[in-house]
Amino acid sequence: MMFGWISNVQSITITLDELSFCGKFSIMNINLAIAYCIEKSYEPYVISKVLDYIVELHLELKINCSLFVTGRALTTNRNDFLRLNKMPFLDIASHTFDHIGIKANLEQRKNEFNYIAPVSIKEIADDCRRFNSLYQEIFECQCLGFCAPRGFYRGLADRPDLLELLSSFYYKYIVSWTRNNLDWFPCDQSVAPFSYHYQGFSHLLEIPTHGWQDAAWIKTRPQTITTEYWSSQKNELLNSLKLPRKFFGLVLHDWVIFEEFIDNNLIKDFYLFCLENELSVGSFKDYYDSFYLNNQG
Repeated sequence: MMFGWISNVQSITITLDELSFCGKFSIMNINLAIAYCIEKSYEPYVISKVLDYIVELHLELKINCSLFVTGRALTTNRNDFLRLNKMPFLDIASHTFDHIGIKANLEQRKNEFNYIAPVSIKEIADDCRRFNSLYQEIFECQCLGFCAPRGFYRGLADRPDLLELLSSFYYKYIVSWTRNNLDWFPCDQSVAPFSYHYQGFSHLLEIPTHGWQDAAWIKTRPQTITTEYWSSQKNELLNSLKLPRKFFGLVLHDWVIFEEFIDNNLIKDFYLFCLENELSVGSFKDYYDSFYLNNQG
């Protein structure tokens, strides 16, 4: 597979030095952390096209972002990710190897309930081991971030056993609080990033996401994914700025981008809205770095 932007690199005249703006881009006081879940491994063409789209968009806007990637996606699109290893504005983190549920969900959608069972602790440990081995083989470094598939109400605050397991694999930040008290959406903007200090893991930082997940919106109200979804996210973002932490976590999914956003400017327009309002935009790793930098001592 070949990225379109790679094939046109001579006409774009981008150098590796110019690609290194991640280290120069401010990571202080991030207001919007951006990530993309890359998980559609049974259609590697979709992953390749979406990665192409993400790289071109973030090079144009000069903003960092995170990729939460499954091990299956790393396997099917290995060559694509080998090229991404040269892109320092990308933070590549775990979305588990097999997109497993590490904690139960009991979704309450109006008057309907949907229970999704988790896998066992042993399966989670085996999955983490398998993912980290492949990650280190491809990127030759330790994976620092872990995004739990589906996400949960309360994140992992009620599961110190899972925190202990993830800590043993040397993760530094976790993205698992993505839902409201109905285990559904939107996730309240008042949920601010926090360390798992009270559970005994102060070195683990929870960075929640807010508003609606695009994947949930498109499954329940697909006719408004290109209209009301973005209006809703914008309102949620603006409300988050009225709170002390002034932070909003946004995650988009590769298959939703491919189906609904890749041929229009809706994602770009949302980011431009943020930049025009002088918000600091970056990756989840940027937020992790800024959190501990601002809380030293």
